[in-house]
Order: sequence, then structure tokens, then C-alpha cells
Amino acid sequence: MNLRLLRILLWAALYLVILEVALEVRAYHRGFDTILFDSFQRQEAVGKSVARAQETALSTSFLGEGEKQPGEVRYWIASSSHAEDSYLSRDVIFPSRLESMLRQSGIQATVVNASHAGMDIPANRKDLESRGPRVKPDVVILYQMSIQIGEISKRLLSTRRFESKTARTGNAPSPKPQANRIVRLFESTSIYALLKGNVSNRLAGQRVLADTLGVRGESEFEAMVRDLVESARQIGAEPVLCTFATSHVRKHLPHIPDEVPGLLFRYNVYLSLEGWISTIERFNAILRRIAEEEHLVLIDLEGQLAGHGEYFRDFVHFTPEGHAVMARAIYTALVSRPRGMMSATSSIQQ
Repeated sequence: MNLRLLRILLWAALYLVILEVALEVRAYHRGFDTILFDSFQRQEAVGKSVARAQETALSTSFLGEGEKQPGEVRYWIASSSHAEDSYLSRDVIFPSRLESMLRQSGIQATVVNASHAGMDIPANRKDLESRGPRVKPDVVILYQMSIQIGEISKRLLSTRRFESKTARTGNAPSPKPQANRIVRLFESTSIYALLKGNVSNRLAGQRVLADTLGVRGESEFEAMVRDLVESARQIGAEPVLCTFATSHVRKHLPHIPDEVPGLLFRYNVYLSLEGWISTIERFNAILRRIAEEEHLVLIDLEGQLAGHGEYFRDFVHFTPEGHAVMARAIYTALVSRPRGMMSATSSIQQ
């Protein structure tokens, strides 16, 4: 190898390293796992999320630490970027709209938006356990799923065997092809994630993706939800579960536009498009079962929003119209279920 060729290769390597570092910083601050910065869900990152949630409490008069006023009802929104949505102004997102609706109905309501991009259910629970005893929410509303699916699929499918379609019928799972260390390292880089997102159809077609998270994945999701329910009850709050809604559902599978798998495959190369839809269906069924067994209010947002493309700006995030429909759905469920929904909320039914 001559010196000129070596120099070219070194400059190319340096350029790729600089590009990777820049992309890693970008991905980290958007809430995704990276090689250099590990997981956004590290303890110190969760602490930053909690601090930011305190700074962006919906009511300007409410800092999350003050004494509750007589007759005041506090609603805690446990979610992620679905409820924070940095692409829209604060008055447009559904927690703000919900607070306005409740107050216009005569309820002295404060909605605490304890949501931040990158937070998953365990992070929501830690935040609730940390600030909840001081904030004293009356109702804790959980709307969370897509991040959890990504976390579980990465943990279960990146190093273990996964179940194919036949696994749902009881047959033995097929082994996942194991890549060597160099390939796995490359697939962990942000450069690969960017390429995956922009040429997703070609890349996904060359890789065998899982169609389900299996029993273990479902059990993990159920345990996380039940832990949050228990944490809410421990501080005297009533848990409320929401099914998860997406822009496209099973009936759209043959005609889903390319940008949808492009978004899903950008940072998750383990679960197929059908696997995402199947997992959301199964996880929503788990939420319904938990609500029935635990006698909780369940808000069926899947039934009201899912499949309506005009409500979504991508597969999982809402447009302003979607936020409005979301707020109305939660509001209607809260005021139409007086049992357990706090005396101030139920009073408007009388």
C-alpha cells in the first residue's frame, strides 16, 4: 500500500469518526441508545428528564411542590414525546388541552405533564416515586408503548433466539442468525441507523426480522405496567391506563407508505413492520386485561384514533388535530366515570 492511498484511507476514517460522533450526540439528545453515551435512560439522564418536566409543568402557577388547594384535582400524565412533543407549542399538546377542558367544566384541575422524550415506563415510574409524594396527584394517566417495544425488542432479539410467525401457533422458535462482532458493532453505530432509516426497504429486505416479542416480551411489558400501577396506588393516586394508537393498523399493511417502516427501522432493526403492529395489538390487549383485573379506568385511544392518518404526523406522534381528539377522549373518559375519579371530577355529573 503506497503512502498516498494510506493517506486517503486515514482521512476517510477520520471523517467517518467525526460523522459518527456528531450523529451519536444527535441521537443521544433525541432519546436513543448510542455506543459512546450508552442509554438515554441512565440514572443521571432520568434525573435531567425529571428536572425538565418540573420546569415545563403545564400550569404556570404550579411548580410541582406546592400545597394542594382545597378542591384541587391533580392529573399526572406519564408518557414520553407523545405528550411533550417539541414540534408543537405547549398550548396545542393534549395535556394542555385536557387541563383547559377540565377547568372549563368547573373542575379546579392541574395537569402535570411528567413526560419527556426518551422516557419509558420504568422511567415514568421512577419519576412518579420521586416527585409523586410531594406533588400528590389524584389521577395518574399512562400513555406509553412504542419506546417500550423498542427497548424490549433490542434486549430480547439482539442476543437471543426469536419467535417467527409459527411460534404463535406453538411450534418451536426459529434461531436468529448470529452476526459476528464486527457486524454487530457496525449495526450499533449511528451511521448505520441513519443509513437504515434512509434506505430501509432495501436493508430490511436483506435481514430476517422477528414477527413477535413472544411470551417473555409480553410478560415484561405487563410487569412494567403493573409496577407503575402499584407505585401510583402507593402515593394515593388512581391509575388510568390508555391503549396505544398508531397512524396505520393491520388493515393497512399491504399499502403502508415507505416512510412508516423507514421510521421504525431507523433505530430498531429487530422487529418487522408486521411485528410492530402485532405487538401493539397484543400489548393493548394486555392493558385491557390489567384494567379489568385491577378495576381500573381504561381509555380506549386505539379505538378512537388508530388508523386515522390525519391525527398523526408520523407512525406514533400526533398532529394538532390528533392532540385535540386525544384530549377530548381522555376528558370524556374521566368525567363519565365518577367511580374512583375523585369527588371534584365526579361532581360535574351531578
